[in-house]
Amino acid sequence: MGRPFAGCFGCIALATSIVLGLLKGDFPDSILTQAVTYTVVYSAIGWVLGNVGDQLVRQSVEMNYRDRFEKLRQANKKPE
Repeated sequence: MGRPFAGCFGCIALATSIVLGLLKGDFPDSILTQAVTYTVVYSAIGWVLGNVGDQLVRQSVEMNYRDRFEKLRQANKKPE
């Protein structure tokens, strides 16, 4: 999930900084510099958040699987 989040955050940052720069009436070279900077920063943030979210989901699914498997094992355990 890191790469898709990085791409989305980067595109949103790029578009937002371009629009805001145009609304403020900045020069194109300063708009482009800010847009590229914000794109890199927000892509990195998106990558980190995406990887953290991915790890949380994986751990949750694994814990749920292990819990259900243990319950099934206990239910099917033969009395000694």
